[in-house]
Amino acid sequence: DGDDDQVSISDENNIFDLGTAFTLAAWTYIDAHDPSHSFLISPDSYPGSNSSYDLGFKGSKPYVAIYDSGWTTYVSDNVLATGAWHHIAGVRSSDNTLRIYVDGVEVKEFTGVVAPDAATVDVTIGKRSVSDLEHDGRIDDVRIYSTDLSDAEVLAMGTGGNPAQAGNTITL
Repeated sequence: DGDDDQVSISDENNIFDLGTAFTLAAWTYIDAHDPSHSFLISPDSYPGSNSSYDLGFKGSKPYVAIYDSGWTTYVSDNVLATGAWHHIAGVRSSDNTLRIYVDGVEVKEFTGVVAPDAATVDVTIGKRSVSDLEHDGRIDDVRIYSTDLSDAEVLAMGTGGNPAQAGNTITL
């Protein structure tokens, strides 16, 4: 039904320890925004250690959070409307920049971005694993890369097929 659902993926052999260059991306249909936070991708053990990064929404704005002995959040200026599909991506480069994309287009760049601690916990899709801050909507085509994708690669993901058009949506 797209409400209160989640998927947990085991971190066998530290596969979610992405290093300093990574890409987090997902398609999402937003039913409603939580006034605080909602999570698309969250490998964390909040409030403890062994956390690393989140992709989601702070209120109605896409954001990436990185854990480096404490959480630092990087929030886009874009307010996303409910009732529509959007592709959200966060790309952190080894030169300490972070770019946030909406529907394949860069909407915000940050410099001097902290480096993430090593992630040694499972990844949860649709919710922070130990809180009630779940995403109210649908999530499709979640991707986690241990490299920083180029603008062209993110554009291809963000414009290459809205899940509603493809007919392959799975509601979590």
